[in-house]
Amino acid sequence: MRNILSSSSFLYGLCLIFAFVVILSSCKKLDLVRETAVSTDGVVLNPDNTVTASASLIDLGEGSIIDYGNCWSVNALPTINDYKISLGMPSSTGAFTTTTWSLTTGTWYLRAYVIDGSNVLYGEVLSFSITGWACGTMLTDNRDGSTYSTVLIGSQCWMAENLNIGSSINSNAPSDNQTDNSTIEKYCYSNNSATCNDDGGLYQWNEAMNYTTSAQGICPEGWHIPSDNEWKSMEIYLGMTQLSADSSNYRGTDEGTKLKLSGSSGFKAGGTGYRKSDGTYGNLQFGYFWTSTDNGTQAWARGVEDTENGIYRNTISKSYGLCIRCIKD
Repeated sequence: MRNILSSSSFLYGLCLIFAFVVILSSCKKLDLVRETAVSTDGVVLNPDNTVTASASLIDLGEGSIIDYGNCWSVNALPTINDYKISLGMPSSTGAFTTTTWSLTTGTWYLRAYVIDGSNVLYGEVLSFSITGWACGTMLTDNRDGSTYSTVLIGSQCWMAENLNIGSSINSNAPSDNQTDNSTIEKYCYSNNSATCNDDGGLYQWNEAMNYTTSAQGICPEGWHIPSDNEWKSMEIYLGMTQLSADSSNYRGTDEGTKLKLSGSSGFKAGGTGYRKSDGTYGNLQFGYFWTSTDNGTQAWARGVEDTENGIYRNTISKSYGLCIRCIKD
C-alpha cells in the first residue's frame, strides 16, 4: 500500500511540474509576442524640420489593440503622454509611417507604440537631432550676407528668389564673357546694377557651375544648382505628367502659372530678361533658369513667360546669361 501511495504521489508531483512548465512556457511565449507587437524602423529628417517615422505593426494579438502610432519627446523614453500621432484601431499588420510637425532645435527621441487593452507596448527608441534652420525661413549667404526667402515644394527646398552673388561686369559685345578668374562675375540687366538687386544676377553656364563639374556651382554651402531631373520632380509635384515633363518647349497645363510671382507654389518666378550670345539684353517678359545638366555647348534650362501657363524646357547656349535658383542638398 505504501508503494502505491508513493507512486501516486510521485506521478502527481510530475503532473504538477509539467503543468507549471507548460504555463510558464505559455507566459513566456505570450510575453515574446507582446514585446514584439511593434517595431520602430527608421526616421527621415525633412527640410522643414518635420520628421517622417517608419514603423511596423507585427502582431494584432487577440484583436484587443485599440490604437497605434508613433510618439516622441525630448526625453530619452517617449511615451503616449508626450507628443504622438495616433492612427486608431488597426485592421491589419504591416508597415506604417507618420510625420511630426516642425520640431525645435535639439535632440529628440521617437518610438512606435500600440495600446493593447490596458497595456501600452513600445518599439525601439530612435534618436535624431534638429539643427535649427527650416525651409520656409530666410537663408543667409555667409559669403556676402545676402538673404533669400525659401520655399518647400514637395520634398524639395528651393530658393524663392534669384541668386545675386558676385561682382557685376558690363556686356555690350559677344566677347564680353565671364571668365574663370577666381572672382564670381555676374551681369545685371542692361548693365544696371539696380536690376541685380531686384531680380538677381545673370550668369553664363560655366560661371554658374564655377568652372567645375560640381552641382554646387556658385550656390551657398549646402545648396546646389538643380539638375534637369530635379526640375522635373518639382514640375510633376505641381501636376505635370511624366510624359510632359520629359518633352521639350512649353509643357504642362498651369504649372508655369503656379511658379510665377502670384502663383500658388511660392516659387515667385518673374520676368527678368536675359543676356544674349551677342552681348545684348532682351525679353523682360521671360524668366529663364539654368540647370546643372550639361549638353555639349549647351545646357538644359527652364523658363516661364508672362503669357504662357506652362514651363519651358530646352537646351540653351552656355554663353547666354540666365538666372540661378539654388536647391537645398
